[in-house]
Amino acid sequence: MNELQDFRLDDLYEKMQLEDDEFQDWLVSLGLLNGRYPCTCGNSMKKKRRNSGQIVWECNRAYHRPTQIRRGYKDGTFFENSNISFQQVFKLSYLWAMNHSVEYAEYETQLAHRIVVSWYKKFRKICKRYFHANPIRLGGNGVIVEADETFMTRRHGGRGRPVRRRSKWLFGIVERGSGRSYYKIVRRRDSATLLSLILRHVLPNTVVHTDEWRAYRALARFPMFRHRFVNHGANFVDPQDRTLHTQTIEGKNGQWKEWVRRRHGVIDQIIPDLILEFNWRERFGRRNVVFFNFWSQVADMYPCIQ
Repeated sequence: MNELQDFRLDDLYEKMQLEDDEFQDWLVSLGLLNGRYPCTCGNSMKKKRRNSGQIVWECNRAYHRPTQIRRGYKDGTFFENSNISFQQVFKLSYLWAMNHSVEYAEYETQLAHRIVVSWYKKFRKICKRYFHANPIRLGGNGVIVEADETFMTRRHGGRGRPVRRRSKWLFGIVERGSGRSYYKIVRRRDSATLLSLILRHVLPNTVVHTDEWRAYRALARFPMFRHRFVNHGANFVDPQDRTLHTQTIEGKNGQWKEWVRRRHGVIDQIIPDLILEFNWRERFGRRNVVFFNFWSQVADMYPCIQ
């Protein structure tokens, strides 16, 4: 798996030249495909290509006759139910990891729009599964986090006047210094909604900076946090203490909105998954290791027998 670190286009091109069996063997060496498959009889099944071209695991032991025991070659792996080649999936994953658009991936792979969209969605599910197992927790021991909510407005086709009935709030928390963040779409920005998210995603002994929005006043009831707020009606940065501000989260909000804007035609239903992808890239998206990080997590989530 380590060879996926600092993996470049030349490396990808080299792997795309491998014969099918060689490429599959390489995926086995990465822990992404099974190198063997145990049969219920205790024997190891053999990899076999059927007349139709389909690859299966098969046990021909006389114990099973007159029937044969078969399992799909991709069963239990990340590639299960895939109707495109292993090479195409791998190439698509590289384009996604390098933050290329669906349109660019369509052009490079010559795959149909629906196929590229479907695989990009599957790649984002890895981000989702990661954070389900490893919830985001920010702050701790005097670390400053900033919390803020920003209005999200959808327009018909991305144009025209805002449609308020389709509007939502984007609530965010950012850890000062590391820049790590947590985001969630909320329908209300009341105290119950925002405090429940802060309690879930901010560690004890954290300094929490907010604006003067009344929903944050209840933070005073929680001694594990030190709450400080800046009055945006007077100043964006407290003139008596230049460290008291929410400029970091406001800048992060702008990054998030720009990141979504570049994904033309985003529909509301996928925004929660895009948020998780955004947070995932903050942690694992450095260009020289993002591909390695993605497939390492896939290997952990879909363990294979080598």
